[in-house]
Amino acid sequence: MLVKEAIMLKIFNQLVAEGKVEISRLTNTRVKVHTPCQWTCNFCHMEGNHSSVSIRDIKVLEDTILIFREKFGFNDVHFTGGEPLIHPHIVEYISLAKQHGFTVKMTTNAQASVERFLDLVAVGLSELNVSIHTLSGKSLAEIMSPPRSVLWGERAIAKQIDVIGALKDSLPVKVNTVAGSDVDSVLQVAELVKKIGVSWRVMDELDHPEVSFATIMAVVEEMQAIPTMAHLIRGSSSCAITMTCVDGFSFKVKMIRPFKLKGMCDDCQIDAIGKCKEYAYGPRLEGGLVDMKVRSCLYRNEEGYVQSVQNYFDHPFASALFSEA
Repeated sequence: MLVKEAIMLKIFNQLVAEGKVEISRLTNTRVKVHTPCQWTCNFCHMEGNHSSVSIRDIKVLEDTILIFREKFGFNDVHFTGGEPLIHPHIVEYISLAKQHGFTVKMTTNAQASVERFLDLVAVGLSELNVSIHTLSGKSLAEIMSPPRSVLWGERAIAKQIDVIGALKDSLPVKVNTVAGSDVDSVLQVAELVKKIGVSWRVMDELDHPEVSFATIMAVVEEMQAIPTMAHLIRGSSSCAITMTCVDGFSFKVKMIRPFKLKGMCDDCQIDAIGKCKEYAYGPRLEGGLVDMKVRSCLYRNEEGYVQSVQNYFDHPFASALFSEA
């Protein structure tokens, strides 16, 4: 583990040791509806699969989210991609999940019309995560692979701000920011979320955590924020620290803790050479040629690490998911 990353994890562990921790369990069925996206962010991991099949069978989706609730008590469904909003059936999928009583979340780049988002709210979208990594059109254009024009970047950011402004009074909106090397860029996003009154979560780029956490630490110092609460999720490597500023504004720094799933992470060579950046994040659902698949590891595609829903619950990875003391 690199120095800056280790410092952030030390802060997290200290808060836990002091009892300043909110402990929950994994309750989230993460559903990658398809791979396509209007953006081509150079750090996007596409939920571990850059070529997964689009989910098209609504009955299969229904059966899958229901069995995850039956087996694990997962009451949240989180639609991701790619960009879920350009999936032709996303409105029906959100409506389906809501009809079954799920809390329905979605992560988006917010490039669709406000009207399109209001359709989702009308059928039951509960929470929206918007990915805003910069307010500079030039910087956003450079994040794309291949790079795009500055004008394209400026228009994309303007769309995001319009969507948030139109929706923030209708449902909880959270801005997610992947920190690069530009401290000022992250601070500008912080000022925006404070101004418009939505929540904010900043996180590292998985492949470059040292750069990201150096930026995040500089942002925390500049904002005069102090760590006030750790957030730990049983069954997941995902965790966070709440940072609170002197003016009362608070935000979360999302992190990855080294939670390793028994049987899955044992003797892993990816971890042994320091290339595993996510450990056991939790099961992800993605489309398959015949049925839906459960992905347990961001990096590995062998049988077991990716398997059918029918086989998953009898597999040791499933039984080990909530084994953490």
